[in-house]
Amino acid sequence: MFYINLEIQDIKISSIEKEDLEKVYQWLSCEDSFIEYRQFYERFLEYYLSECEFFLKINKNSNLIGIIKGKVEFKNPNEVWLSYFILESRMRNQGIGSEILNGIINYFFKDCGIVKFYVKVKENNFKSLVFLRKNNFSPIKLSQGIGDKNVILISSINRI
Repeated sequence: MFYINLEIQDIKISSIEKEDLEKVYQWLSCEDSFIEYRQFYERFLEYYLSECEFFLKINKNSNLIGIIKGKVEFKNPNEVWLSYFILESRMRNQGIGSEILNGIINYFFKDCGIVKFYVKVKENNFKSLVFLRKNNFSPIKLSQGIGDKNVILISSINRI
C-alpha cells in the first residue's frame, strides 16, 4: 500500500482503510460503475498487499465524493498509472475534478519526483477523454482491451 494523505482547500484525499470499505462500496454502487462487493474487495486487497498501489477516498466537508485508484511504477523514469478516478456526478463540471487530478499530480511530482502519468480509458468514454485532454493529457497509443474494446493510453508529462 502506498499511503497518501493530502488536502486541497476543503477536499481531503486519503488512503482507504479496511473500516472504510462498506461506505466506499455503497457510494460506488450509487455512482457510474457498479461492481460486485467480492470484486471490490479483491481490488482493495490488491492495493492493501502491494507496496506500489494506492486506493484513495476523496472527502469534501467529511462527505465522500470520489475515489482514485492507481499504482506507482518505480523505473527510469518513475510513473504513475491511474486506473480509477470516479467523482460524484453532482460534483462534475465544476472544476473540482481538475483540482483533484492536479493535486494528485503535484503530490507525486513534489514528493516523489514523478513526471509521467498514465491513464487507461475506453475509446468510447468521451467524457473522460475530454476531461483528460482538458488537463493536459494526450493520446499516445491505441490497444486492444478487455472484451475486445479498444483502450486509449493517455500520458501527461507534468509541466510545473
